[in-house]
Amino acid sequence: MPPMSPTPPTLDRQMQELNEVSRLGPAVGSPIELMPLSHREDVGPLALLLFGLAVLAATGWMRTNPSVAPYAIYSAAAGFLLLATFGVLMFRRHFERGTLTLHERGFTFARGGESTALAFDEVESLTLQEKEHLIQGIPTGMIRHAAVRGPAGKIRFSQTGRKGQPDLLGTFLDKLLARLAAAAEERLRSGIPLSGGAWSLAQDGFRTRAGDVPTPPATLARVGIFDHKVSLWREGEDLPFFSVSSNSPNALVLSLVMRQRLRGRPEPAMAAGQLGRILFERDQRQQAGVAGVLGLLTGGACFWSIAAADPGTGRIVWGLVGFLSVCILGTCATLLWARVARRHENGLSLTTLTGRREILFADAERMKYSATRFYHNGVYGGTKLYLQVWPAAGKPVVFAANSKGTEVDLDALRDDLAGRIAAKLRARLAHEPDVPWTPGVRLSRQGILLKKRFGAEVMIPYNQKPTFQFKRGYFYLSAPGIQGKMTTACAAENFYPGFILLKALATEAAKTA
Repeated sequence: MPPMSPTPPTLDRQMQELNEVSRLGPAVGSPIELMPLSHREDVGPLALLLFGLAVLAATGWMRTNPSVAPYAIYSAAAGFLLLATFGVLMFRRHFERGTLTLHERGFTFARGGESTALAFDEVESLTLQEKEHLIQGIPTGMIRHAAVRGPAGKIRFSQTGRKGQPDLLGTFLDKLLARLAAAAEERLRSGIPLSGGAWSLAQDGFRTRAGDVPTPPATLARVGIFDHKVSLWREGEDLPFFSVSSNSPNALVLSLVMRQRLRGRPEPAMAAGQLGRILFERDQRQQAGVAGVLGLLTGGACFWSIAAADPGTGRIVWGLVGFLSVCILGTCATLLWARVARRHENGLSLTTLTGRREILFADAERMKYSATRFYHNGVYGGTKLYLQVWPAAGKPVVFAANSKGTEVDLDALRDDLAGRIAAKLRARLAHEPDVPWTPGVRLSRQGILLKKRFGAEVMIPYNQKPTFQFKRGYFYLSAPGIQGKMTTACAAENFYPGFILLKALATEAAKTA
């Protein structure tokens, strides 16, 4: 009997696809092709390759030169290390290729000729890590790494999305999270808990770790994502009783499940004037630590100088310098350590060594927001952010933070405050001819009033369709046929509320034109 010919691979693939369709249902939408960044956008691996080859070439020259030949082995080790790093980075690019397809009851992931299919109710956990892709501190896209654990192990995929292009992977992951949350809810009704390692959510409540007494579902009042953490609040408590990194397994699924369960539940009663629960805080303990270490080092150096100095005036001078340095830097460290700004549900608070200031959102009248990027020798070192909020009378509450790229929580707070203050300015326009914006600029119902250094004010009417642009932290506005031109820093007081009001007034003028 002649040997049977092997089944063509294409037929195997067709059978696999038929099985997947029968188990997962038809595809929903088009497949998503995952591709790594081009070498033009990601020059790091090629730079390592060229540098490694250059080091190895230098190693060859060193071996022929007797004066440096003994050091050639170190140069060769450095060159091979660079080439090995290049190989690791190129291997990682393999994990940025693949095809994702969403189905009615699951999804498939294909890479290198192999395909893995998972039904939503088979997924044990989803881990999603997201961070901005920065070039010299400027966001150019979003880097996403995902890991899905199922009966056959983990599926890993990643991609760097480009700013200005359709975010197909982000849309896919949003749909996947919604389906996984629905599947988790079905399992919960069947008695199967949702877990993320130590914590678990079951029918009898939420456990922060195995063996704990569960928190009853009726006492769970709030869920939110702040500081890259998924947090849960109990009824009547300002601080969350549980927080877990949003990058941890099933954290985002837990957030969606809890949001769905709490939807429609009546808002907890709150007395007038209360700030409510604490959503996030910003402190200056890192700066306090730096000041404390500097104080100890300075004091130690001064007291060492005292021991080394001759008896007499020298020791007295070094003693005074050391004492004053420790006192000044220690005081700075104490003041910074005690300074904590908090964002509450209904307002802001600032705790310092001298007391506590509070501002309800309803009482906020002015604000100022600045984001300054710092560079050292042309290399991005981070962004310093300041947010100041003033009531009608009194001192402001100040938020200060350092970040790499965008500070999501502070940006959201800025936008929320700007919208509230813009609504107040809009209400004033009902009985006032104009309202102040930035220094020298006022907004009226008809246009923008610019105060010139010499002469009368210039108005830029909204019906002239003024154009604007942002560039390096400044806002530029002008209109054709109008001599006046507005230039102001985005960090100016009340810039963001006025900008929201400007857009609203310009939109209304365009509709009535």
